[in-house]
Amino acid sequence: MLESDIPYQDPTARWGTLSTLYAQAIDTHIPKQTLQPKQPWITQTTLNLLERRGQHQQHGDLAQVAELNKTIRKATKLDKRKWLEEQLSTGDWRPITNLKKPFPHKALTLTDTTGPGPPSNAEIFATHLATKQWQEAGQPQGLDTTPIYQNPPTISEATISIAEVRQ
Repeated sequence: MLESDIPYQDPTARWGTLSTLYAQAIDTHIPKQTLQPKQPWITQTTLNLLERRGQHQQHGDLAQVAELNKTIRKATKLDKRKWLEEQLSTGDWRPITNLKKPFPHKALTLTDTTGPGPPSNAEIFATHLATKQWQEAGQPQGLDTTPIYQNPPTISEATISIAEVRQ
C-alpha cells in the first residue's frame, strides 16, 4: 500500500495509520536480531531466559528480573559445566587452556598514619620493616623470669646402672 492510496485523514489519524503500516513492513521484511552468545558454553535455553529478563525490564517488573537473574546465573554455571565435560570427553584441550587467566599483579600500597606530611614510600616501607617485621620478639606474658641457673635440676646426675636401663 502506497502513501497516496491512504484517504485524507486528520494528521493524528494519518500518523497512526502510517505508523502501523511501517511497523507491519518492518516485521515482515527486516529480520529480527537474535541474541548471540558471547561465550561458547551458553545454550539457547539461557539465551531465552536473557530475552525474558529483557522483556520484564522493559515492563518494569523488578521482582521478576531479580528472580530471573538468579536463574540465569544457575543456568550459566550448568551450561559451562556441561560444556567443559563435553570438551574433556572429546579430548580437545585448546578451548579449556584458553580459559586460563593470567596471574593478576597487584601493586603494593603503603599508608602512613604517623605524622603530618606525605612521606615517601621508601620511608614508610623502612619504618614498617624496622618496627613491625624485624622487631625483637618480646617476653611472653605469664612466664617465670627467674634465671634457669638458679633453679637446681630435679634429675639425678648419678651414673645409670644396668637395672635402670632394663626398667
